[in-house]
Amino acid sequence: MTIRSLIFRIGIAINMAYLCGQVLNAQSGRPFVYQLADTIPVEGFNQPWTGGLNACLFGEIDLNMDGIKDLIVYDQHRQKPLTFIRTNENVIPHYRYEARYESDLPTINSWFITQDFNGDGKADIFTFDGVAGMTLYQNVSTATTVRFVLHTKRITAKLFDTYETLYCSSVNYPAIYDVDGDGDLDIVTFWVPSAGNTLYFYKNWAKERYGSLDSLDFVIANTNWGCFREDESSNGLTLNTCGSSVASSKQQPATPSKHTGSSVFIAHLNGDDLPDLLLGDFGYPNIVALYNGGTGEDARMVSMDTAFPHNSVPVNLLNSPAVYPLDVDGDNVPELVFSPFNAAPFSTQAPYSNWVYKNMGTAAIPDYQLISQSFLQDNMLDFGIGAYPTIGDLNKDGLLDIIVGNYGITDTVQFSNGSWESVSLATLHELRNIGTATQPSFRLQPIRLDPPPLKTALCPTVGNLNNNPQLDLLLGTESGELLWYEQSTTTNDTTTFQLVQSNILNEFMGLFIAPQLVDLNNDGLLDLVLGEQRTIWTNEQGKVYYKGNVNYFQNTGTPENPVFTLITDSLGGVDAVNREVSTFGYSKPYFFKDTTQQLWLYCGREDGRISVYGVSDISASFEDRGFVELDDGQELYNGQWSSPAVADFNQDGIPDLVVGNHAGGLHLYYGKQSDPSAICLITPPMMLDIHPNPAYTQIIVENQIGALCEIMDILGHVRISQRIQTASQSIDIHNLMQGVYILKISINGQSSSTKFVKQ
Repeated sequence: MTIRSLIFRIGIAINMAYLCGQVLNAQSGRPFVYQLADTIPVEGFNQPWTGGLNACLFGEIDLNMDGIKDLIVYDQHRQKPLTFIRTNENVIPHYRYEARYESDLPTINSWFITQDFNGDGKADIFTFDGVAGMTLYQNVSTATTVRFVLHTKRITAKLFDTYETLYCSSVNYPAIYDVDGDGDLDIVTFWVPSAGNTLYFYKNWAKERYGSLDSLDFVIANTNWGCFREDESSNGLTLNTCGSSVASSKQQPATPSKHTGSSVFIAHLNGDDLPDLLLGDFGYPNIVALYNGGTGEDARMVSMDTAFPHNSVPVNLLNSPAVYPLDVDGDNVPELVFSPFNAAPFSTQAPYSNWVYKNMGTAAIPDYQLISQSFLQDNMLDFGIGAYPTIGDLNKDGLLDIIVGNYGITDTVQFSNGSWESVSLATLHELRNIGTATQPSFRLQPIRLDPPPLKTALCPTVGNLNNNPQLDLLLGTESGELLWYEQSTTTNDTTTFQLVQSNILNEFMGLFIAPQLVDLNNDGLLDLVLGEQRTIWTNEQGKVYYKGNVNYFQNTGTPENPVFTLITDSLGGVDAVNREVSTFGYSKPYFFKDTTQQLWLYCGREDGRISVYGVSDISASFEDRGFVELDDGQELYNGQWSSPAVADFNQDGIPDLVVGNHAGGLHLYYGKQSDPSAICLITPPMMLDIHPNPAYTQIIVENQIGALCEIMDILGHVRISQRIQTASQSIDIHNLMQGVYILKISINGQSSSTKFVKQ
């Protein structure tokens, strides 16, 4: 036995002891659970893996009981709250993302407002009740525990002689404020849609009637608070509608089909101690300031600024911006933060959609100046609308890079279908891995496409399709094309791809194509699987329904000339549609193999969860294993339109997980075995001795006569497969690209693997 062989045997023994504690019995439930790897660095970002933000509502609340107001952010595109802890770090903004508080919050539906309704010093939470009103959750936190209890399921108000639901829709953001200065919280909001062009003032009589703030007792006190009227078919405003004098101002020449929602914020804008208004309207990007010349209870808006603030860059946010007072810079003077309130899925200016204005003047004479257009967003990876990751080694250094497409970022703005909308173009970026094989670290840099596709919803996958030294790139699009680009140049800061074919599909497979290149049938050729928005199906009884399916195209060509032949449009019987949410699925498939070579499918979905399927036969139905879970037992959910990609970033033998979402951000998770007591399935391996390593044109495999030898790239794709015929077998590798490969030897039910470098 050579010294090299002895050393290798010792290494195998150590590695086996480790793997036996890591490999999960493939017959148990989900193969792995996940833990957020938020300490993995990305150059220039101090909180890269927070997940992106598009259309945000903000509220201040003390989450860690240190007497300092922290931050709740509800992103309407992610449909989940995020929690940020206020810090004293020498950075602006002074917030650190802490996901552990999110599970302590009550259910937030469409919108929320934090206000202390009972005067106990703890901010409570008002939110939409899911029907036509609002719910109140009382903050009953202790010094050690964050806790909320339901106080009022549906807030009511006295209309004439009866109490009825205090109407507030999902698209109307109300003002909850002590309007009349009597010490309890009142509510100002637009009423039902058929007559929703004046503000209703709901006076709270709790203190007067009960001598306490613990109750809510609302009565309509004014049906035209502010004495102005909003047009039913535009965002035009008419002042002085309580008297005979009428002054009108039309703010936009275009006319929406119907006024449907607004955001209302009460503020003191000119130092006269009267409640003024900042008003946003559905479908429009501006904020109107209305100045009060009456009283609190009997407000009369006597003048307005239709492009607030007029002495700075006016608010111009798609669309329907709302405003929140937050002390962003820690000087105990709140700034005004604006973000889109309308949750239109493809119309926002992210990643520049959280605008901050600082008062450079005084409370009496405010002077609001724009200081940021990307509050919180500039500290995280945020690719605009949508983030669709895939994984590959673009620069062939043996380290896994992350390639990220998106739905797009705003290119132009147009008026269409009754509102202002953004026209987006998709972009492509690379997170270049500049770390080590076991400690990843990334640098964000653009990918150049020549010519640029000028499309939306670019969903990438990479692989070698034509057996040349460069990687190829396939890009799915919203409109259903599958673009083929070939890598042409790679530098330290940019990778360039050249267009080969504008659409490699011979038939239309649906919208929002989500491809993956993967050798499903183990013939050494990369096959093609496609997710999509949805497919219309008809069952045997003739009933039409929708399915979020996965399509399978087998590569029936050669290593130099791929030919993709449709085998099935219902691979494994996968269905990503959650019919309680919509009839869309937006399936995003990602296949991978674990260390036992068990094939798994993780499938992203519109509802934000990730389905897990065990795959034993690609021609049969896959085994549904539920949804991906975190190590604390909760389902992994980071927002709608989940988009998973899987690879082993830290080389511990367990696949890790990158997840994109519709808010344009990423989360990166380290995998952990889901059952620590699972038995080890790996039998003691044979001695595996190969040389040279690194290699150039060939490798030599020693003493494995009769074994099957497979050479795979670091994503698990089999590149070479052959039987060992001699005691010292040479294997030709000159056609392989430079990089790191895995050599696997299998014989008599046993297998062993090792890595080598192709120079």
